[in-house]
Amino acid sequence: MKNNINKPYISNLNIFDDINSEIESLFNPFIEIEYELSDIRWKDHVYTSKLFWKKKYFKRILLGWTILSGARTQKNIVVDYSSQWSNATLEENISNTKSVPCMWGKRRLLARSYGLKRIHQYLLAKFISSIKPSSILEVGSGNGLNLFVLSHLFPSVKLSGIELTKGGYDASKKIALENTLPEYIINFSPMKGVSSDAHKSIDFRQGTAKNLPYNDNSFDIVFTILALEQMEEIRYEALSELSRVCKKYLVMVEPFRDWNQSSTNRHRVVSLDYFSAWIADLSKFGFKPVGYYENIPNKLNYVTNFLVVEKI
Repeated sequence: MKNNINKPYISNLNIFDDINSEIESLFNPFIEIEYELSDIRWKDHVYTSKLFWKKKYFKRILLGWTILSGARTQKNIVVDYSSQWSNATLEENISNTKSVPCMWGKRRLLARSYGLKRIHQYLLAKFISSIKPSSILEVGSGNGLNLFVLSHLFPSVKLSGIELTKGGYDASKKIALENTLPEYIINFSPMKGVSSDAHKSIDFRQGTAKNLPYNDNSFDIVFTILALEQMEEIRYEALSELSRVCKKYLVMVEPFRDWNQSSTNRHRVVSLDYFSAWIADLSKFGFKPVGYYENIPNKLNYVTNFLVVEKI
């Protein structure tokens, strides 16, 4: 590790002690296959992934920042993700049976990808419970699932979400207009909730992280989950804006370079033009690390952990 961060638990909060059994119970239903390390099927996943991302990486390097290289720009993201959120309902996304190779400590798995989101939500909810904020903003709120779950768990907290794409914004607003929170979202929640109508008060907006439509220090907690990964092109502007609107804590589940230093991981991140900052870089934006939790499942050759930083 390049950064001196308390691991694997968030320092001085003690909120992530003895949660392994809870994480297992949340993720195990999404596991399709568990491999032995020597299993030829797992070795094939590793080899195929390594070869695929190596080819993509050299194509990206040779062609540079051009359309031919498939460079990830904000314009491309608007087109791709707006279509993605429009073509499938939130219920269809949650019930998607597509599985991906995953690593979880020493475990090697084939698992449904939405199980990873459930773990992220659980850790976020644990953190929120310990901080007891009055306001929370999600930047890159997608189809709204994270905020709908939080509204179910924390109905008294003012929740806001901003999403770049019209497809994601429209999908969120459609559910926000329903009188009661859909049962499939309640069932997906990693914890037992207390409200079925607080979702109607979520403030969803469409906009860019380059220019967040909020006042300075508006939110006790700002969080991103696999959203900054799509913002490498505007990384400096986005982090500056996150710092501006954040009052206390920024929570990120993103592919920081600290956790993706192996050759194949770097090939993947560079090929996709994903977020590639070091944790230490956050000090330039007025943040100091509090700590992180890393005992969570991740996709093969792509590591994100639950990172908390505090505004100085």
